[in-house]
Amino acid sequence: MVLCLLPSQAQIDTVILKVDVLGQEYPHTSYHHPINGEYLIDRNQVPFLTKQQLELFRGFQFINPTAKFKNSKNYVQANSLRHYIDVDESVYLQWDSAHIESNILKLEHFKDSTKTIRSKEYRKQVQSYFNPFFIHRTEVTNYQYRQFVYWVRDSLIMEEIFLHYPDFNKAKQILDIPKNIILKDTNDRLKIRDLYNLNFDCEYRKEKVFKQIKIVPIISVLYLSPSVRWYKRKEIDVRLLEL
Repeated sequence: MVLCLLPSQAQIDTVILKVDVLGQEYPHTSYHHPINGEYLIDRNQVPFLTKQQLELFRGFQFINPTAKFKNSKNYVQANSLRHYIDVDESVYLQWDSAHIESNILKLEHFKDSTKTIRSKEYRKQVQSYFNPFFIHRTEVTNYQYRQFVYWVRDSLIMEEIFLHYPDFNKAKQILDIPKNIILKDTNDRLKIRDLYNLNFDCEYRKEKVFKQIKIVPIISVLYLSPSVRWYKRKEIDVRLLEL
């Protein structure tokens, strides 16, 4: 769990950001991306918290990425930003004897144009990367982990019921479809599933809602086969819990 930091006074730091683009490196080839460059970052100070607020953040750790910044320029290698950048925006240059002069001109033009791109497209994104936050000191509890596993298990079961239950009008209860929506295409269940989320309030385990005798063969594909069960326990094949 991550909580945003309360507002506090800030000062400005200069950050030189360098983000590597993943992929195979070729000899004599360099790449350049608009996100790489100089940014002015607000350095937030540790906030003053009242006793009531301290109680709220009990068990949390305060993380301030700018705590070790210097007053001068700070060079930061931030590869975790690779999830946000578009590699198609990169420029690749081959530094051989035939292209050196043209590549220098191309690179200078690219650097000039990226100043505007950084200020318009990446300024807020990079700032958010350096904002301080509170994070829980421990990982999830066993109870929270079981809740997640049960959620994945139930979602797989509900998917199978919606896609394969014979009575389509019953199967629609698995999805969170507004009551005022009339489905014209009732044949393509995959297309309908793409439009609506699962309805976890649906009581698919109750006989009055779904015929369990019809559900058993549908969801049996999710369980371990009898030959590999531990003392004949009916258990979900955990290999199927990978979404």
